[in-house]
Amino acid sequence: MSLVTIVQSKLVFLLDVNFFLFKFLGCCLLVTISTFQSLFSCQFFT
Repeated sequence: MSLVTIVQSKLVFLLDVNFFLFKFLGCCLLVTISTFQSLFSCQFFT
C-alpha cells in the first residue's frame, strides 16, 4: 500500500463518519425543533 492509497482510504472514512454525524445531528435538530414547537403551541393555546 502506498501513501496515496492510505490517505485516500482515511479521507473516505472521514467523509463517511462526517456524513453520518451530519445526518444524526440533523435528526436531533428536527426533533428538538418539533418538540419546542409543540410545547410552545400547547402553552399558547391553554
